[in-house]
Amino acid sequence: MLALEAARQGLGAALGRWPMVADDLRSGALVAPVKVALPIADAYYLVWSDRGPRQDRIAAFRDFVLDEARRDRPPAWAARKD
Repeated sequence: MLALEAARQGLGAALGRWPMVADDLRSGALVAPVKVALPIADAYYLVWSDRGPRQDRIAAFRDFVLDEARRDRPPAWAARKD
């Protein structure tokens, strides 16, 4: 976060994940000097016991997270190229 803030202030360049830089790129606060995206191997998992209470709330949260992930996708130039 500090590196991204420094880049916003014009103090240099930074590497950042799409969700962290998307709004700044759209607004023009940051620019992508090269159209290169590097693949990452990280993943997030939502897990829970199907025997617990409040299954409807957990399902609603899951749906929210998935909708958010689909909504904020990187541009085509940032797509993984294998």
